[in-house]
Amino acid sequence: MKKLTLVLIGLIVLIGLVSWVLFQIGLAHPPAVRVLQVEQIQQLSQIITARVRVTERVDQRIAVVGHGPQRYGDQPYVTHLDAVAQLLEPYGPVAQTVGYLHDVVEDTPVTAEQVRGAFGEFVEQCVNLVTDEPGTNRQERKTTTNAKLASVRGDLQLALIVKAADRLANLRMCSRNSENEPKLDMYRREHAAFCQAAFRPGLCDALWAEMAHILSKRPGKV
Repeated sequence: MKKLTLVLIGLIVLIGLVSWVLFQIGLAHPPAVRVLQVEQIQQLSQIITARVRVTERVDQRIAVVGHGPQRYGDQPYVTHLDAVAQLLEPYGPVAQTVGYLHDVVEDTPVTAEQVRGAFGEFVEQCVNLVTDEPGTNRQERKTTTNAKLASVRGDLQLALIVKAADRLANLRMCSRNSENEPKLDMYRREHAAFCQAAFRPGLCDALWAEMAHILSKRPGKV
């Protein structure tokens, strides 16, 4: 009975945190969007009361609301987030949470403080690590971000797994269409520096092996 009470208290706290984050996001959007977010909060409450495993649903919903109309090619951005989370399934639910949130600080009104309030300090730190640093162009952003990734040690190396999954999801998408070959060439040019910064032997070797396989292909090569 005591354990059940603690679980219920935890769910109530989680509902409150999610409601607060979505409300804060709503402050940065027009009234029509904020009305939608009230409906999202109600849906989240139903999910939380109906499911035991709610963390993935909460982080996914916050990411979807935050990214709003952002697209991933010709698809909703959640397509990319789901692909990253699927790659991260072998690495546990915390990795998947960071996967869903990996672009929210970089691309949406969600702040690092809001991530911390809803998911805790460790998730916030990981999200900050996978967030690209500012710069005047992609090369500058990637150089600064790679320097940050190269210094990661200990438990925060979970962020490196997420970064690898994010890159692999992008490579898989590009490899499905020959029109994306210029983007694949960009990833090929970046790969050595990215690998030097983010690869750790034994951490997520399968992700890196598939990246190498995709990047080794050329148009017309099977």
